[in-house]
Amino acid sequence: MMHLALLSNAETPNGKAAIGQLLSRCNLQSSAGAYIGSEPAPQEIFFTQTKNIYASIGYQLDLYLDFEDGFCIDVFHQALSKPFIHLSGGNTFRFLNAMNQRNVANALINYTAQGGLLIGVSAGAMLLTPSIITANLCGDPNDVGIENLQALNLTSFLFAPH
Repeated sequence: MMHLALLSNAETPNGKAAIGQLLSRCNLQSSAGAYIGSEPAPQEIFFTQTKNIYASIGYQLDLYLDFEDGFCIDVFHQALSKPFIHLSGGNTFRFLNAMNQRNVANALINYTAQGGLLIGVSAGAMLLTPSIITANLCGDPNDVGIENLQALNLTSFLFAPH
């Protein structure tokens, strides 16, 4: 069974409740998950904010990485050993481009096939769909010039947050 959550905003009461309900129903072996950022965040501001959201509902994020400056293949494999992974918001084109450059899409697809839970927020949610073509609707600029907008294809629908 595949476990996915696609959210516009994890900071709202409804966003927190949705994450909490999903995590509580998944019979997790651990309450600690991983965070994958859409781009580097030198002070890890967004990671800290998201850690606080998870802490407020009784869960932890104890591992950080992004697919650009914060990428380490060993840390990525550690993330895949966690029961859940939070894919952050940000620029969807940049996120997909960095994911493709690291060639990690199949590992994320296999992660869900083996029972891992992906929680995508905004850009992270759009990565779970067949294509990120809806990123234009959110105002994301394609500054990286990515042409292939195919995403992880874990849903049969597109997602336009906000």
